Amino acid sequence: LREVLYRLLEGQYQAKGKLESLCKYLRVVHLSALRRKCEELKLKDLVAHQCVALLRHTELLPVDVAFYHAGQKCKEEERMEMAFVFFNRFVDISDMIEDEEEHIDEAEFLKTDIPSAIKTVPKASNFDENTREEVREWALNAGMDKMINNELPLRTCSNCGTKTYEAG
Repeated sequence: LREVLYRLLEGQYQAKGKLESLCKYLRVVHLSALRRKCEELKLKDLVAHQCVALLRHTELLPVDVAFYHAGQKCKEEERMEMAFVFFNRFVDISDMIEDEEEHIDEAEFLKTDIPSAIKTVPKASNFDENTREEVREWALNAGMDKMINNELPLRTCSNCGTKTYEAG
C-alpha cells in the first residue's frame, strides 16, 4: 500500500486537493509501516516515537486506538508524563463513547499539532471493558503520583523559540 501511494504521489496525481489528501494517507501508512518494522526489530524507543507521531493523524485513525498505543508505548519506555496524558485522553474518549457525550477537555492539546478528538470519536470502543478499566486505574494512580508531572513535556522550538510539546 505504501508503494502504491508513493507511486501515485510521485507523478500521476496533480489535482491539488487530491494530492494533499493522498499525502496525508501516505504519511499515515508510512508511519504505521515504520512502526511495525521497528516492532519487529525490537526498537522500542522508535516504536514509541512512531505511536506519538501517529497522534497527529487521528482524523484518519481510530482515535481511541491511537491514544491507547501511544500511552502504552510511552509507559513501556518509562515516559510517564506522556503515558499519563495519552492514557488520560484514552479514558476521556472511552467515557465519551460510553456516555454518548459530545464534549471533551482539549486544554492539554491546545498547543500541539494533535487534532481535536471530538470529531473522530468512534460509535463503539475498540477495547474491552477490562482494558479500559486497567488504563483508567493506571491513569488515576499516575495522576496522584507526585513524581509524574501530568502535562506533556515541553521543548523550545529551534526555529521560533516558543515552547511546544516534546513529540517524542
